[in-house]
Amino acid sequence: MSRYRRWVLPALVLAIVALAMPVRGVGVDDNPPGFFTDEASAGYNAYTILKSGHDQHGESWPLLFRSVGDYKLPVFIYSTVPLVAVLGLTETAVRLTSATYGTLAVLATFFFASVVFRDRWVGVAAAFFLAILPWHIHYSRTGFGEMVSFLPFLVLAVTLFLLGLRHNKLWPLAAIVLGLTLYTYRAAWVVVPPLALFLGL
Repeated sequence: MSRYRRWVLPALVLAIVALAMPVRGVGVDDNPPGFFTDEASAGYNAYTILKSGHDQHGESWPLLFRSVGDYKLPVFIYSTVPLVAVLGLTETAVRLTSATYGTLAVLATFFFASVVFRDRWVGVAAAFFLAILPWHIHYSRTGFGEMVSFLPFLVLAVTLFLLGLRHNKLWPLAAIVLGLTLYTYRAAWVVVPPLALFLGL
């Protein structure tokens, strides 16, 4: 019996991920309705990067993308490039990138909660609740990918740091991921510096 029990937890995690992706990804081209300026800007910049290595204003591989009245951070836009390459310049390509990040956040939450509470079943519960959380599903179905990409990077960075307490070779990777978090969403500019100081202390 124990031989089968050890497969229960991985199977549950896979089932939760298998639930998270379709509820975030199926029918994203028209639900939620409308396609907003921010979403279109991300998609078009991903398209121009794919075609020429420049953004819509001609800047080569920028770290800040000039948009309509503001600037966009690069992680989500560069992440959209592969799906634009496969699906073309479509609403689906932009929103599926968000759906993918939303699903990765569910998986990252499993590892984070498992490490913090030292109990993988707590990780399963945390991942499940995030997978069905209405606000997270909603934003994962839009092209507002900056806020959606922020969570998996932040959670993964802290998880790697905590694992680094036992295996300090992971700390450089944790630092890299935490640094990338600064290029996901502007809230990271407020959250990450004090978090890094706290973790350092």
